[in-house]
Formats: sequence, C-alpha cells, structure tokens
Amino acid sequence: EGKRVAVKYYSDDWPTNSSKLAFEKSVFTKTLKTNARTEAEIAMFENNIVIYKFVQ
Repeated sequence: EGKRVAVKYYSDDWPTNSSKLAFEKSVFTKTLKTNARTEAEIAMFENNIVIYKFVQ
C-alpha cells in the first residue's frame, strides 16, 4: 500500500529519487482518507498540483 504505479514530474524540484519518494509518501499520507477510489482527484499540495487515484 502506498506504492507508485505511475508518476510524471514536470519540474526538477525533486532532483533525486529519494526526494521524489519522500514527496510521494507525504502526498499518500495526506490523501489516504480521501474518497478517490473510482476516479482521479486533483489537489493542491505544498504549492503543487497533484493528480492521484488509488488503485487496488
């Protein structure tokens, strides 16, 4: 749970894989209790636009 399926970064704000994974983990922690089970959700997170969907 909380593993990435696909990701696309459009900036170099996170230059290393470890910084990308840390950001993704914080997004996952923040969005865990949302209702994004059937459709993708768009949210602002730390001044970034994040599109996410939980897949089972």
